[in-house]
Amino acid sequence: MSTPILVSEVLYYVQNNVHKHPRGLLVSAVNGFYTDEEVTVAKKCLYSAIEKLKPDGLQRCTKRNPGDAKRKLECEDIMNLFSFADERQLVLPTFVSANFERVPTVAPGDVDVYSLAASVSALTAQLESLSKRLESTVSRREVDAIDRRLDSIEAGRTTWMTENFPPLMSTEPVLQENKDQQDAGFAGSFARCFRTKDEGGVWFTVEKKKAMSVPPRRILGGHGSQSDKLKAVPANGPKLWHVFVGRLVPDTSEEDLSDFLNEAGIEVHRCSLLKPKEEWQKKYAAFRVQISIKDKDNVFDKVQWPAGADLRDWVFNSKE
Repeated sequence: MSTPILVSEVLYYVQNNVHKHPRGLLVSAVNGFYTDEEVTVAKKCLYSAIEKLKPDGLQRCTKRNPGDAKRKLECEDIMNLFSFADERQLVLPTFVSANFERVPTVAPGDVDVYSLAASVSALTAQLESLSKRLESTVSRREVDAIDRRLDSIEAGRTTWMTENFPPLMSTEPVLQENKDQQDAGFAGSFARCFRTKDEGGVWFTVEKKKAMSVPPRRILGGHGSQSDKLKAVPANGPKLWHVFVGRLVPDTSEEDLSDFLNEAGIEVHRCSLLKPKEEWQKKYAAFRVQISIKDKDNVFDKVQWPAGADLRDWVFNSKE
């Protein structure tokens, strides 16, 4: 049986270098040369080729969310798939290139040298940019001239304010707080002070600090009996812990899991079967189980669970 041939520049480059160079250098070369789309398509192509061979232990293809590190993580996934194929001694297809312009001319071992050269070039460009900005900056003498001009303007403004608005006279006492405003609920009303008519008759308003507001009231109900229409949850009610149980056979029922936990001494308050949202989830049965908080550590004893079962603390999101 002949080995199939698939076209992928990314996988062609990796397949011909994966056994000759360190993994980290190969990841850096692929991550720095190819685009996000090229790496994603290559990963799906390699996973499909391995999946057709039906090996044991192949996990589902991880879908990476968009972000700064997506391409690097998917490069790592490609390396993991090649390592998986080597461990299982799988015969992979021969990957070829249809466009040699999309194949790096730099060997993975030379990536560090080219990366260092690129860093030096970037630093040189930054120094040139800073030099141009310094040359375009005004001289220190011009800055001092601007400061003196601003000081002169400020001095003239102060003189004008002094001549047109003389200081307040203290011969007239400050008026008492307005009684009507106090009655209206203003804890800190406005006090007024003024000068005599000969001094210009100018009125000024000074706002006084408002009084601190009264803290809100709170009570806890104290009636001994519960009403038929309105009931409260007791403060000493049962405290529950939520766990996720998955990777069980599809025909496992809620009663089966509840009976299993009860026999193990775990107090189950509720057991709910989760509906599968993805096609691959239909191969398993998964549950959300509410147990007594006193058993939150005992339930994670792996000795009592069958091999392959997946047990985790339940993670609540904002919608729950």
